[in-house]
Amino acid sequence: MTDFDLPAFVVDVVEPERYMKWLRGRARAHGKRDDGRGHAQATVKNYMRLIHEAVLASNGRDYYTGQPLDWNLIGTYSNTESKRGKHAYKRKFDRMPSVDHEVADATSATFRICGWSTNDSKHAMCAQEFMEMARSILEHAGWTVTPAIAN
Repeated sequence: MTDFDLPAFVVDVVEPERYMKWLRGRARAHGKRDDGRGHAQATVKNYMRLIHEAVLASNGRDYYTGQPLDWNLIGTYSNTESKRGKHAYKRKFDRMPSVDHEVADATSATFRICGWSTNDSKHAMCAQEFMEMARSILEHAGWTVTPAIAN
């Protein structure tokens, strides 16, 4: 894997071929969607590079929560099993690494790696909107929230 060496945190967890299949699959899926939105840089090759850079930057953790991700889960999700097991099956994949657009409607791609449940929760929000929603939820539940980084 010349251009896409396995990140250190994945070396003893996932075979290089499986990582490349996952990387290529994510690049294709995001590229197809973004190409339809008129993004000039939405090529598989470019998106593989950008997503791999996001993986390296993640250091194996969810960008938004800081929780470790379960890299052993990449490429293991089954739509057939999901239909059978429904919510209980999907919950097993909460910390499966997924690729998120930091800003869902961006004209250029900025990817972040996060757990599937985080990505599902964030949906189409930009990072700032997601953080504000999380703060609102915590404050509503009685927590005091102090940002680690000043906005």
